Amino acid sequence: MGDIRTQGATGDSGHLHFLNILEQVELILRQSEVTENPPDIHCLPPEVTEQYVNRFAYLDLHAPAASYEDESDPPSSIAQPDTGHKDFVGEEPQEDDIEESTFACHCFLRDWHAIKQYVGSLWSDYPDGKLSLITAAVASNAAFDTIERLHYALSEKFPKYKHYEGLEGLLLEDDNLGGFPPPRNMPRKMPDRAVDLKVFQSPPPGRECFALLKFMSDIHKKDTTVIDFPDVDSDFDWTQKCADDNATRDPPTIVAVLARFLRDMRAYCCALGGIDKPLDQLTLYASEFYETNEVTVRLVLACEIFVDIFFILRQNIFSPFVALGEAAKRASNSLKRYDVHVRVLGSDLRNEQLDEVFGALRTFVERCVERDMIAEFRLKGGEQWKHKRLGAFCLLKHHPILCGIMRFNIDRKMYHIGTSLSTS
Repeated sequence: MGDIRTQGATGDSGHLHFLNILEQVELILRQSEVTENPPDIHCLPPEVTEQYVNRFAYLDLHAPAASYEDESDPPSSIAQPDTGHKDFVGEEPQEDDIEESTFACHCFLRDWHAIKQYVGSLWSDYPDGKLSLITAAVASNAAFDTIERLHYALSEKFPKYKHYEGLEGLLLEDDNLGGFPPPRNMPRKMPDRAVDLKVFQSPPPGRECFALLKFMSDIHKKDTTVIDFPDVDSDFDWTQKCADDNATRDPPTIVAVLARFLRDMRAYCCALGGIDKPLDQLTLYASEFYETNEVTVRLVLACEIFVDIFFILRQNIFSPFVALGEAAKRASNSLKRYDVHVRVLGSDLRNEQLDEVFGALRTFVERCVERDMIAEFRLKGGEQWKHKRLGAFCLLKHHPILCGIMRFNIDRKMYHIGTSLSTS
């Protein structure tokens, strides 16, 4: 500041007032400035150290009054809360929460219905040759997985929709609106949503499937060895029902188709023995049902789609099995030619990579396609199945999705063989 005053001495004398103010400000700032290297309190005199250790030592402390020490807390008239563990009781859901959960469930069922129609359109094009078996089967398998993920997201946010009973309760809450009333306060920016929701009519989707699965589950809880349900499938004939163009999709027919299909599915899962994992999602859901005895939403809705496929194909229900047999025959011919090729070359010129890929194809074809796993299981180890006339390849003949997935695996392995041959 001294330098500033010296430099400004020749200036206007009216600036002195401002210089005095700046000097005062500088003095205040210097007094409040914190030093970069604070003193070590261990090297200071005791009276100075005490200022750093106890900055409130200079305050006077007064002894508490005797009346304050003798005064006891008055007894409380309020009952003390119980410290024991109590289950938490949540609040009643608000109207907004109910609206949100209801609308979310409607959206899930709307998406499921769209997927169901899409899968049906795929299998409608298959008999005419417009679509390959592999495309229809793989897309159906992916559709089941998509439905499972959609339902998982719904049930994670709204646990009351984890089981089919929650969905069914929503669908039947108002019969006057066709069993599927649109939620209140629906956003006006989606005027077509209410129209789209009318596709759900009573009874709700999968109701017959759920009723049969629940019936089977209740019986299995009492006796796990029960494999027949004579009340629903004793007089059912696959071949006759498939060839009958006049067969209607009534509840008794749906239950009969599913009962026979699920029985064959159970025999197939028993033949797998937990060693091999099912190749398609529908068979996987069924195997989980037989292990846990739990009727899941994904199994109910997948069975509903299977019923659609059955009635779409009808007399063509055996075509996927025939197509699988043709692919297996071509694979077997390739294996035979490779065996001849190996014998001609001798062991010294064999290619280990080709042996590996041909071995994988051979194992899959012989174990999963050419062998009738259910028939072998029935004759060898299945005591309760020994006297059942299940027929040759009873499941594959009526499971187009599994046939398509198997053919996809054969073609994929054949492609791998072709790639290996071109690079060897």
